[in-house]
Amino acid sequence: KQVAEIPADSFERAVKRSDKPVIVEFWIKSCGNCQKFRPVYEKLPEIFGDKVEFLKMNMFLSLENLKLAE
Repeated sequence: KQVAEIPADSFERAVKRSDKPVIVEFWIKSCGNCQKFRPVYEKLPEIFGDKVEFLKMNMFLSLENLKLAE
């Protein structure tokens, strides 16, 4: 299972209405720590299976994403 990239307009449906815990990584391309953490974060779905939903959101992809990340 892969970590899905979501836009701000999918946040409510994907996170707030989920029946299981959801972890969202808010990231930007220029963030060195985000890039270093990426391989670890991408493996978490394998470890937790269907117990936890892992998502990611590029904060600079849109103004809505940035506002949500604040």
